[in-house]
Amino acid sequence: MKDVYFVDLDYEINQYNPFDNNKLFNNEWVILKIVDDPNVNILVGKGKSNVYEVSISKYCEGWQYRIIDFINYHLNNNYKIVCSINKKDLNHAKEIYNNTNPYQLRYYEPKVLIHSTLPGYVDMIKESGCLKSWNRLKNDSTINDEQPIGRLLGDPKHYSDYIMLGEGISCEIVVLSKQLNRIEMNIDLEYEPGGRFYFDATRLASDDLLVRDGIHYKVKDELPIDHYLLSLITPKDIQFNNKAITPRSFTELSDRLFKKNFNGL
Repeated sequence: MKDVYFVDLDYEINQYNPFDNNKLFNNEWVILKIVDDPNVNILVGKGKSNVYEVSISKYCEGWQYRIIDFINYHLNNNYKIVCSINKKDLNHAKEIYNNTNPYQLRYYEPKVLIHSTLPGYVDMIKESGCLKSWNRLKNDSTINDEQPIGRLLGDPKHYSDYIMLGEGISCEIVVLSKQLNRIEMNIDLEYEPGGRFYFDATRLASDDLLVRDGIHYKVKDELPIDHYLLSLITPKDIQFNNKAITPRSFTELSDRLFKKNFNGL
């Protein structure tokens, strides 16, 4: 594969790029590592290379699809990739991946994907009829942020062209981190949630809107809510019963309400 470079599994990747005359890694490169560790699922961030690094465990469900998604996605966005992967594992992943249909959800993928937002943005989204990527919002002068919160994790710059979707508590961790302007993983900190938008992932995939990068699910530029939204849940819809409003409590109570209303999803 052009622009994909392989290193041995025991090779220690550092800030010097062995495929560029040992110059320092720059942002034209990303790194993918496959690990055989039951205690790891997916790790994302900046390592010693100081560029975007992803580690995917062979114990992670759907790892074969994920590594090919990662490679294809980053090649399509003109990145060069250093891969720490056994060639046998890579060929195995390719065989499985070649039989997949991109317009259908895979066995491990959620039928419902969520986007959470800050207070004050819910009404704006409802009025506009769509979710917009960070770059679209910035171009519209809707936000004043200097950079998206994901940049603190080393997210590539073009990630700002996408609306990020997820599941579970991860969406509220993003909201909490935005409010504190730092990456914050304490899910029991009190915060002020905006709303959880629950989307039909099956329809997003069948309409060719669902983008997979191996780690995230996302939609480029804009996501119309009238076609794909299943439910919107805000704190006003929840009875907290004197419970502190935290990422944990809001996620649990919102998801419980959603499942009650959409039995079977």
